[in-house]
Amino acid sequence: MKYKNIDINIRKLLHHPIKYSKWIKEEIIYEENKKYIEDMQNLNFDKFYPKDIKKLIVLIVPGNIKINGGVMSICAIAKISKEILEKEGYHVIIVTIPQDKIFYEYTEFDTEFKIFRFEQILKLEKIDEIMIHVPECYVEKFLETISEEQKAFLLKINNRQINILNQNIELMPGVEYTEKLKNIYGNVTMTTAHKQYCTEELMNKYKMSVHMLSADYLANYVYRDFEEKENIIIYSPDNVRFYKRKIINKLRKELKDFKIIEIRNMRYKDYLDLTSRAKFAITFGEGLDGYFLENIVCGGVAFAVYNEKFFSQKYEKIETLYSSYKEMEKNIILDIENYINDISRYRFISDKLKKVRDSDYSFEEYKENIKKFYLKEYTFRY
Repeated sequence: MKYKNIDINIRKLLHHPIKYSKWIKEEIIYEENKKYIEDMQNLNFDKFYPKDIKKLIVLIVPGNIKINGGVMSICAIAKISKEILEKEGYHVIIVTIPQDKIFYEYTEFDTEFKIFRFEQILKLEKIDEIMIHVPECYVEKFLETISEEQKAFLLKINNRQINILNQNIELMPGVEYTEKLKNIYGNVTMTTAHKQYCTEELMNKYKMSVHMLSADYLANYVYRDFEEKENIIIYSPDNVRFYKRKIINKLRKELKDFKIIEIRNMRYKDYLDLTSRAKFAITFGEGLDGYFLENIVCGGVAFAVYNEKFFSQKYEKIETLYSSYKEMEKNIILDIENYINDISRYRFISDKLKKVRDSDYSFEEYKENIKKFYLKEYTFRY
């Protein structure tokens, strides 16, 4: 049996090879390499994390080697946390969520951190202070998958804190899950990636301290003026039923001089080069995300649907933000043509977008926000 060591669920799907061929191939490759990944993690864990460690900052990521804005933001938090806390005797580690798939390093973007298994932190028996950052969308899974042994290990550490990384307010779990987290582990806080929902109301809803972190990918952006850019429109891989396909088809049909490129399956550095060269970007995600903001930093003009959960009111009147995808479909072709035919207008809206963006995002402020969090100087203390 060629696949005798493969998970039983995968073997069942082998009876439907066409429908599930890509997924099956990925699963088989993963199973074949899992032992090698574990060996790499085991071999290098002690090198990075000596057994006499007393203070540990843990950041949890999903067991998926593919990158997204949330993962890159977590790696950035890890990097800045290490810079701030290393001299105070803290170590910073990134681990996959308990019982999830494992991998040793990201291949689509550069980070100094190797990725370990959650269970490996149990080897650090002298820890007397621990903080665990859990992404908002994995709070429920963390509660479900952590073993009794792992839970007991954490509960033995008196100085412990769980922090929920609220990077997308729409993905926050219900209060019943955060209450369960508090009931088990005691000290639970929340940090946010957007100012718009970092509020006293959020603090009162979840009954925990809330702190504004913001977000930064720590990238080196290349600014290009209109005449240095190419006729490229990039768009995010987010799925928006019905309207996304209609909008992209319309762009391809009516803007023949443009390359229309979806951001998918590319290294981050290649994406950065592309967004720097692209005159326009469209995000079909939350709106105030990397696809929108990074194109703006590079001198482009980015389009999105205005979402009041993420955008502050200063963005509300900006003409590249539509009230709905229906409005985007109706107007985006004409808007792009107007910018192309009037370079001064293109530069005006590009500068306007960049000024608004820069008023909300500053690396120094971001770093200071992280520092204040570890000093427990929260934006809203419960």
